[in-house]
Amino acid sequence: MDYAAIEKLKKDRNISKILVFGTGSYWKNIMSYVDNVLVEKLTDAVDFFIDNDSSLWGTKIDGIRVVDPGSVTDIKDESFILIASSFYDEISSQLRHIGLIEDYHFTKDVYAFSEIANYRLLKKRVLPFKDLHKGKRAFIVGNGPSLRISDLDRLKNEITFGCNKIYLAFDQTDWRPTYFVAIDSVFIEDCAEEIKAIECKKFLGIEAFRIFGGAIDDTAYLKHIEPKYIGDKIKYEFSVDIANGIYGGWTVIYTILQIAFYMGITEVYLLGVDFKYKIPNPTGELSKYGEVILRGESEKNHFHKDYRKKDDRWTLPKLREQHKAFLCAKKTFDGNNRRIYNASRKTELDIFPLVDFDSIID
Repeated sequence: MDYAAIEKLKKDRNISKILVFGTGSYWKNIMSYVDNVLVEKLTDAVDFFIDNDSSLWGTKIDGIRVVDPGSVTDIKDESFILIASSFYDEISSQLRHIGLIEDYHFTKDVYAFSEIANYRLLKKRVLPFKDLHKGKRAFIVGNGPSLRISDLDRLKNEITFGCNKIYLAFDQTDWRPTYFVAIDSVFIEDCAEEIKAIECKKFLGIEAFRIFGGAIDDTAYLKHIEPKYIGDKIKYEFSVDIANGIYGGWTVIYTILQIAFYMGITEVYLLGVDFKYKIPNPTGELSKYGEVILRGESEKNHFHKDYRKKDDRWTLPKLREQHKAFLCAKKTFDGNNRRIYNASRKTELDIFPLVDFDSIID
């Protein structure tokens, strides 16, 4: 299977079970390779072994339970299987007989299997956050010039989300975000070491897995859901299940709103979301992901004077598209009896009800 076929399989299927058919010498020969390329331990990645040897059924190998081939029938739609046996033709025929499709339900391609297993493992990192803060409130900290360090000091006992270069405030406050989020691939690429150094749970775009050369601790990875179009216009959507992916909104704040919703948070307060940019002249550069690259220093779009250094790359903000995405977020929150408020001290964002930060914080 080539890369495109693997990516299509990830998109087309909701795989929740990873299985290996075969427990003999063939599997033992490839096990060390598979174990080395997985983002978690093998015992966390593989749900079951399958074997035709009935004496093995119900036993465990390497801590993983062995089941009979018939067990796959009921879970075939949610399973992906590596055939780890020299009897590939015979086993593939056996699986096809019960309705499984080669390169859709099963493969002999160890690389493809490892990619699918890792994709599943990365998704499992998101699942523990489902309704983790159900019924609670949280603050999303933007990096606009209206953000005050003294306001961060007052958020120490709150659930908070920080993003991008919020770490520039860390030498001026004891506050640290509960969660850190970054989705812009250009930013992640250029600030990888700073991101790794942040000591809190992180949510990063799936591209970070490749940028970092593997998974990093305390990090959940979010895949992008390709947008749908009505004619030539994008249909704005909001993901209520980030384990299956997030929709883009041309701002990390939109990503955070989807994370907050997944966590069950019922009141979200935006802080430092000024929604106003002074844009330098475009450079004509594009990132490898197609974003328009800007460069400039001493810009006044953020809370910290050194937010942009000379020749720093950043991507063109699209405020009109962000505005439409925020409308979608408001509709989703309101429709589920939840609310988003804007507590920014200065803001051009007119979608969410404005509240006074000093009146809602101790």
